[in-house]
Amino acid sequence: MKKIKQQILKLRKKLRYWEYLYFYKEESKVSDQKYDKTMQELQILEKKRPDLLTPDSPTQILRKIKTKNIFKKAHHKTPMLSLNSVFTSKDVILFDKKIQNKTKKTITYCCELKIDGLGINILYKNGKLIQATTRGDGIIGENVTNNIYTIHDIPKYLNNNFYIPNTIEIRGEIFIQKKDFKKLNKHMKKKENKIFSNTRNAASGSVRQLNSKITAKRPLSFLAYGINEINTTKISLKSHWKQLQIIKKLGIPICKYTKKCKNIQEVLNYYETIIKKRKLINFDIDGIVIKIDSLMIQKQLGFNNRFPHWAIAYKFSSKKTTTKIKNIKFQVGKSGIITPIANLIPVSINGTIIKHANLYNIRKIKELGIMNGDTVFIKKSGEIIPKITKVIIKKRTKKISKIIFPKKCPACNSKIHIEHTSYIMRCNSGIMCIAQKKEKLKHFVSKHAMNIIGIGNKTINKLVDNNLINIPSDLFLLTKNILINNKILSEKLAENFLFSLQNSKKTTFSRFLYSLNIPYVGKITSTHLSGFYKTIDKLIHANINSLMKVPTIGKTSAMYIYQYFHEPNNIRIIQELLGKKTGIYFENSKNFK
Repeated sequence: MKKIKQQILKLRKKLRYWEYLYFYKEESKVSDQKYDKTMQELQILEKKRPDLLTPDSPTQILRKIKTKNIFKKAHHKTPMLSLNSVFTSKDVILFDKKIQNKTKKTITYCCELKIDGLGINILYKNGKLIQATTRGDGIIGENVTNNIYTIHDIPKYLNNNFYIPNTIEIRGEIFIQKKDFKKLNKHMKKKENKIFSNTRNAASGSVRQLNSKITAKRPLSFLAYGINEINTTKISLKSHWKQLQIIKKLGIPICKYTKKCKNIQEVLNYYETIIKKRKLINFDIDGIVIKIDSLMIQKQLGFNNRFPHWAIAYKFSSKKTTTKIKNIKFQVGKSGIITPIANLIPVSINGTIIKHANLYNIRKIKELGIMNGDTVFIKKSGEIIPKITKVIIKKRTKKISKIIFPKKCPACNSKIHIEHTSYIMRCNSGIMCIAQKKEKLKHFVSKHAMNIIGIGNKTINKLVDNNLINIPSDLFLLTKNILINNKILSEKLAENFLFSLQNSKKTTFSRFLYSLNIPYVGKITSTHLSGFYKTIDKLIHANINSLMKVPTIGKTSAMYIYQYFHEPNNIRIIQELLGKKTGIYFENSKNFK
């Protein structure tokens, strides 16, 4: 026990020291990978010893350095989304078919390189660069304007030989070329500083320097990949390709490998060409980006909380290995969806130990023909998520067995409903299902929801198992005596948790909406809903047609949101949270009347 405590203190000290160097001294002593790995080690140990978890741990909060130079936060006008990734030509063709079925049109695509760098949003007003913001979490980024001024590829003033719009917001990628990366690491090594593990980390670390003089010395490059917003009536933009040509005329570089493709076969040919040229390209890429060229169709298809429906990333194949499935377990999520999870004999891919793989739904299992005990190929999709790609039939033994799909929820024993169009298994018991109850409460307290510090997954499980909480408002009825007497938390941890609970009552409308776990309402949609309706009353009384006017919301999501606010139990939960007894209130907003 003492060894774990000593190790926790040691890891915290390391992380704090690295944070001090990075944010205060502008020094990167370790790579992002090393920092992340150390943080993960600390998280694992703190889960083993929750009694040692403190609110000021590096896993709970980034310590604020007392300096005037910390980057200010900046909200993006429209979210900087990720891209949905695919890995096979079959998936690309399927993407094209879905688009054609929805639009009833032959689609022209604009294909670009997927550069392994740092996404940036740059804003010009009357031709002058006035703000540059990192992607951040997609909604809020960091204002790094002073550092961007030092990058030669990004002009402070647009080319006045071409028409200058009143305002124009351009997005692109900051990166370091391969030859410059080698020179930079050679220099870092000479200065006895920690070298960068890859070009992306080098670009990210260079842009986020507090001292702009350090950024100016780094060999950063930039290529634009689109216009996010333009305020003018003199330029008619109907295609993504034309957007790029406008950007080029304004004096901002675009990628020379970008190509307009008339059909999906030309897209696949482009991908094969880039694979052949990959070694000759002087910067790191991990695939191509496929975008619908027509801006009108882009607008028609829209986007969800994570990615646009009009673009995908076609990634290069990642490394794979083989392992064996020990068994399949069925996991109940906060929305009631029951997901099959393959428990694997641990295997290492690119330095990461893989123990589990998501099998998504019944259809996926049947497509792959998976059985308990099978030997399978596994790879990390997009270098992140482990994915089973194929069963090795030749290695099957007599010990294999068929996967038996549950007919009742593994958590509450309710009947499982199968959505035959998607082959998704779902438990519709809501908070009557103990697993859903726990997951909904874990979501409620999470960082991007109510951000209640000091209450982890294990604590939520204990509180539910001891019948101390059932709905979110029950959390605010907890006292120090209840937590200590039921052996939920120690006295110090209980005090810290209750302090955080009290602070969480002052929140924002968008955070509150996200915390409710409304179907189809993620971080981005909750922001749009709060901005559109302003008050909870107006949102509750909104009809489907009104909801469909909100960005990111289509007919299906509008119906689910409408149904949520017409369920009496949900309204009761909202009333209790915003009532005097609990006392949650919004900054610059009105509460439930």
